[in-house]
Amino acid sequence: MQSSELRTRILEYIAYLAASARNSIEEPHIYGSFRLIDAISRLINLLKYIPSVKEDSFLEELKKFIDAKKYVMMFNTQEYLAFLDEVVLKVVRELKKQTK
Repeated sequence: MQSSELRTRILEYIAYLAASARNSIEEPHIYGSFRLIDAISRLINLLKYIPSVKEDSFLEELKKFIDAKKYVMMFNTQEYLAFLDEVVLKVVRELKKQTK
């Protein structure tokens, strides 16, 4: 990938974060949570465009999990909270594996 294309993708990610920060002021609070979890998915996707970053099966599975469940926020708050808890647990477990 050309460095200009990578720069464009990074700028798009930054634009998403900046717009999310602005919108979170006026949106319902739960949308901020959604935007953060979506940002994780977008960041994992962005990594594949960085040549020095190797493919990571944990991150790919985490992205799939997030993308499959993130929209439950619109229909069931309790299920969404359980989903967020599961994301946290998955990441903490992976961190613990890495630090052993």
